[in-house]
Amino acid sequence: MNLKFFFFHPPGEMVRQARILAQATSDLVNAIKMDAEGESDLENSRKLLSAAKLLADATAKMVEAAKVYLCLSFSYFHVSE
Repeated sequence: MNLKFFFFHPPGEMVRQARILAQATSDLVNAIKMDAEGESDLENSRKLLSAAKLLADATAKMVEAAKVYLCLSFSYFHVSE
């Protein structure tokens, strides 16, 4: 099986972009939490906090996927050479 297509993007760049996105997401999650704290409607506050958690969880999964991609590509390029 030729995996060169799968490893099209340089692994270092993928991790760099994942870190940039993780930082931006962290800023957004913090802003959502601040909005939730200032919300007078408890239901809206709960929804905002739930959205912040979902966003943080999804971002954590994306970062983990980037790490796996890095490990797989590192193994592939060092074994296949």
